[in-house]
Amino acid sequence: MGLLEDISAWQRLKRTLARRRQAARAHGTRICRFEQIEHRWLLSASPIQIGCVYFEDGIGTDTSGDLFEVTWSGGAEGTELTRLVIDTDKLGDGISPIDCFFDTAPGGLGVSGSAGVEIVANEGFEILAIEVEDGGTTLAFTFSGFDAGERLLFSVDVDEKGLYTDNPVAEGAEFEGSHLVATFAAPHYYDVTESDIFWDEYDGRLTSSGLALPPDSYMPPGQKPRPDLTAGAFIGLKQTPLPISISGTVFEDIDLDNRQDTGEPGIAGVKLGLYQLVEGQYADTGMRTATDADGNYRFDTLLPGTYRVVETQPDGYFSVGAAAGAVDGATRGSVLNSETITGISLLGGEDSLNNDFAEAAPARLSGHVYHDANNDGVRDAGEVGIAGATVRVIRVLPNGTTAEPITVTTAADGSWMAVNLIPGDWQVVEITPQGYLDGLDAAGTAGGTAQNPGDSITGIRLESGQAGENYDFGEILPSSIAGRVIADADGDGTFTAGDFPIEGVTIELRDEQGKRIGTAITDADGRYQFTGLAPGVYAVEEIQPQEYFDGVDRVGSAGGTLLAPDAILDIPLVSGTQATGYDFYEILPSSISGRVSVDLDGNGLYDAGEPLLGGVAVHLLSASGERI
Repeated sequence: MGLLEDISAWQRLKRTLARRRQAARAHGTRICRFEQIEHRWLLSASPIQIGCVYFEDGIGTDTSGDLFEVTWSGGAEGTELTRLVIDTDKLGDGISPIDCFFDTAPGGLGVSGSAGVEIVANEGFEILAIEVEDGGTTLAFTFSGFDAGERLLFSVDVDEKGLYTDNPVAEGAEFEGSHLVATFAAPHYYDVTESDIFWDEYDGRLTSSGLALPPDSYMPPGQKPRPDLTAGAFIGLKQTPLPISISGTVFEDIDLDNRQDTGEPGIAGVKLGLYQLVEGQYADTGMRTATDADGNYRFDTLLPGTYRVVETQPDGYFSVGAAAGAVDGATRGSVLNSETITGISLLGGEDSLNNDFAEAAPARLSGHVYHDANNDGVRDAGEVGIAGATVRVIRVLPNGTTAEPITVTTAADGSWMAVNLIPGDWQVVEITPQGYLDGLDAAGTAGGTAQNPGDSITGIRLESGQAGENYDFGEILPSSIAGRVIADADGDGTFTAGDFPIEGVTIELRDEQGKRIGTAITDADGRYQFTGLAPGVYAVEEIQPQEYFDGVDRVGSAGGTLLAPDAILDIPLVSGTQATGYDFYEILPSSISGRVSVDLDGNGLYDAGEPLLGGVAVHLLSASGERI
């Protein structure tokens, strides 16, 4: 029964080999089928071609081994042949009369002589292990650094399993059907293993492979061509890159630093597209994704290449910027604009992380324009808003210039608001309303500096979605000080009958430090007035008019302090104060005159004809009798 099984196996092998020969002659090359995948642009790695040629020395004494020569070409950068297996179990059912085996031990399982594995040449690489058993059907090599173009030449005795008696000579046709199995490894690629069988007639396959290996009519030195003693196996392989990914986050950048900090939330539902560089131009891959609930996105199972990620700007947000991601901590790619990260060049197995897009929610600014009655820069209860005032909200660009102002007008209560502002740097300028003077302004909840005086608040930094409130502009109503200069005929310090105004008198206005800040001249009614005064403490001083004596001065309606001879100090003015009654009374000079005469009739009167006396000294005395 065992003999019948061997004969049956031999017949099956012959039929199998015949079919393979016919197919190979029809196609000329071996056909490999790969699983069809979704369309991608592939790497430019060339296919791998590996070949192994077998030569039986045909002597029959097995004094030396049979010769094998191996080389390969192609492959991606860094590709190495890591393992090579020659398996002479043709049907995979254990050794049988149709198989060959390795005769490596003297007196072992082979016939005639024996020869173990001998390395004739190995160029530039290391053989880490050789696995073979005497009488076995498998010979395996493990390599390190076996690069394309390098060559392995080794010998080992191969015998043929016979139906009754083993044969020390295994010709090409007898070795035909044995298997060559090769495994390759490369950075960024999956390891790839493929196999093919040895053929007695292999020149067509050799030519197709392009490898520099001996032809079917191989003739070792000193011998005649023996094509019947050779066999060759050739394998074509394609490497599959390890999958790569590009990922990142779209997030609300609250502090506008283009970096996702703790507490800054992702934005869900943002759409992103992927493009790949093809012949110098970015082409749409057709791949689209959207961010998840945490704002994260990912493009998976990509092939090596150079990519571009384009974000669709989410509704309700302003773009802050973008950041190119990294592979193993090193940046790959660059930011083309705030919605595009480009030049992401990736090899197989690499993952580009943190290709992020920073967004910001619209911000707003608001405040008031109001009558700051006490001019303290604080909007107190009861201080009335000013309607119709113009407020300009101005964005400060990154280069320090300013954008076109956004102009708003205060409502009836003096409030104003500017909405849908791009987060960033801003300033606010108010136009002083007609009829008011510039008061004190105050920065609000988003910071900034009030320029007092100046009706502007600068250095406002609005974060994402922030509402800057209480940017308030205090305004004041102008005040005035008025009074009169009066000739006080009766010296009573009040304007009564007989008194009259003095025109052309100079009145000086001084600030709290005593500095002269204004001058007025009394009119025909003796009146003077200083208008348009801001709240503060003032003084008025009269320049004593010639031909008058200083009289009584009066403190007016806003209060103050008299300072002789002609000043009124410490006049307090609040917003809108119309201070009146700051009057200066002056006294006309008086005279005493008479005559010294000879009173001829002694009646104490000057009568006509009474002589006048010249040169008489007359003295003016005070009420106390002192001569003045």
